[in-house]
Amino acid sequence: MHVKNVLDALTDFLKAHFSDSLETIAPEFRVSPGFISFTRAFDKMFSLCANYPKGWGEIFRQWMKENHSGELLFSVERAVSGGRQDIASMAAMAMFWNRNYCVDFLDEMMLYCGKEDNILAQNLWHLLGSKEMISVSRLWSIFHLSIVMPTRWLAAETHKLGEFNWGYISMGRVMDGLKEHLESIIEQPELIHDESFMMGFVSDFRDGLPPFDDYMTHKFELETTSYFACPASETKAVPLQMLRKELFQPTDQDNKESTGLLEELIVMTARVWIDELIDPKTATWQFMSESEGEYSYDHSSGELKEALFDMVAVNDLVESSFVGVTAQVQVYGRIGMANAAAISDLARNSFLDRPVAIRELESGTCIGLFHGLPEKLRITAIMAVIEMAPTTRAANQQALEGQRVAKSEEEKLLKKEVMEKATDQYIECLIYHRMWISERCWKTPAEVRAGVRALEFKKDKEEALKDNIRIRWLGMGWVEEAETSWSENGVKKQSQI
Repeated sequence: MHVKNVLDALTDFLKAHFSDSLETIAPEFRVSPGFISFTRAFDKMFSLCANYPKGWGEIFRQWMKENHSGELLFSVERAVSGGRQDIASMAAMAMFWNRNYCVDFLDEMMLYCGKEDNILAQNLWHLLGSKEMISVSRLWSIFHLSIVMPTRWLAAETHKLGEFNWGYISMGRVMDGLKEHLESIIEQPELIHDESFMMGFVSDFRDGLPPFDDYMTHKFELETTSYFACPASETKAVPLQMLRKELFQPTDQDNKESTGLLEELIVMTARVWIDELIDPKTATWQFMSESEGEYSYDHSSGELKEALFDMVAVNDLVESSFVGVTAQVQVYGRIGMANAAAISDLARNSFLDRPVAIRELESGTCIGLFHGLPEKLRITAIMAVIEMAPTTRAANQQALEGQRVAKSEEEKLLKKEVMEKATDQYIECLIYHRMWISERCWKTPAEVRAGVRALEFKKDKEEALKDNIRIRWLGMGWVEEAETSWSENGVKKQSQI
């Protein structure tokens, strides 16, 4: 989705737009128009899971319960530890919808609870109150509902849609449609807040793909969530329906006032996004009709399109392996890489799944490969693992010790290098310090003039003057008074002797 490069361009644009405002904000609050850093700070502070120790997620939960029970609250995505590019659009929804609650909470905490020195709170207070960042969060929320969500579903489910004449090559239609959509917005920026236009991006695909139409209907009309701190039995909200209405027909005054900048932002963003789509160096270029490549929808043969039906269009299988191993390492720290990979494979392939619910027990479903083996074979496998455990632990310990030794040697080499540099510098400073009491040190203007006259060649005169400067700068430590450079912009300075 080229989100990273689009975000970078958006950050550069906002830095220029924010330049005067940023100069008035104390630098220790680390306020930056970078949207990803904004989402990470928001997650740290307001995540109800309280994943960040210095955040106020737990306090915020209680404050919401006491002051806004029965309101809709969007959950904060895990932007702190996440790396996926769609985190920007996913997090934007909570930032846009929850903003007023968050600002009121921060006001109370900083004004009445003695938290005015909290850097994270000050950072978010400035950003959440900024009309520019309201526009950005509104922009990415619209992107998420109209472009990211449907495109992500189509890519992930492509291999299941062959019966509807949809396959791997069909994603080229989505890319072509996205480019046309963005071109229309550049010509008419007001289309970014035109609900029928933005949500109509995928209307043609909905007509021909019943499963996709069911998905969109479910997300925007049927999927519900409980209002905050309310019993599950009470009336529920359709969150994306409510968010969609506020995005395109805002009632909040700040959201209304963000419309002007929203139109300005979308023109710049759309241009960058189009440049990314048609860049021959990107992976999506081969799917664009402009490329005239064999994988573009308009130039691909019917045989190739049909041959690629039921083919997976994403790398989820590969990514899930990496993610599973990473999760094991993050949770268990010193676990061996092979062990982490094995546990990940067990989970992904459901080797150890067992029926739990009554209907599962009755039907005999959810039985993993291991529990489907004969009892004696299962017992043998467990006994073999128990027997091999000491050897495995010893191998892991040996590997860890090897890592420790390598790390220690690296630190020793770094220390030695630093000490060698420090020793040479110390010796040089000591030499110049001792020269203070030698004849080579000129202490008065008369001694300087006499010393310079006594030397025949200009290079010797310059070197003697440099030594006298170094005696004071390096030998005596008079940095502010005597530190001098001998050249400027790569050009040697001219002496006056």
